Amino acid sequence: MSMIVCLGAAAICPDDPVPSAEDLADQIIEDLNYFRLGAVMCMGISSGAYILSLFATKKYRERVLGLILVSPFCKSPSWTEWFYNKVMSNLLYFYGVCGLLKECLLQRYFSKEVRDNAEFPESEIVQASRKLLDERKGINVFRFLQVINDSPFHSEALHMTSKLARRYTALVEVQGCGSMVTEEQPHAMLVPMEYFLMG
Repeated sequence: MSMIVCLGAAAICPDDPVPSAEDLADQIIEDLNYFRLGAVMCMGISSGAYILSLFATKKYRERVLGLILVSPFCKSPSWTEWFYNKVMSNLLYFYGVCGLLKECLLQRYFSKEVRDNAEFPESEIVQASRKLLDERKGINVFRFLQVINDSPFHSEALHMTSKLARRYTALVEVQGCGSMVTEEQPHAMLVPMEYFLMG
């Protein structure tokens, strides 16, 4: 998906208007058309899950065979979460993708168990994510955070959840991991994904 935080993406001009979550959903159809893909199976994590839900339920239902949503936005941010996002936005704006910002993002993505601690060394996936964050354009990440911070995702997420057919929907809760459950506890995802793909 060619979202504004993709690897290798050019820096966005600061004068360009900040896109909405719907604009990001529209980028998905541009990618599908560019690669001449028909209906696809989609997987998204966190804000990506929200944008894919928007894409599938409001805009292009016929282009989606199924959705796998990991840690989707589903509730309003607390005041501490709102403040945390503002701090991250300010760090990005003034310092770019600095060490402190990387640590904030890694804390959000991964549990303490797989990040570097006294008992265990940092996992390979955390090391790879740290390296990938170095390759991101700070302005692009900043713009993406603006989209998410200004998005009415709470009411939208509730609306989209109500549109999903209960017969084809399953909620799987995985304890003891961050947003990157597919990396931290892939075994917990295998059975639900197998059932999902088998229909």
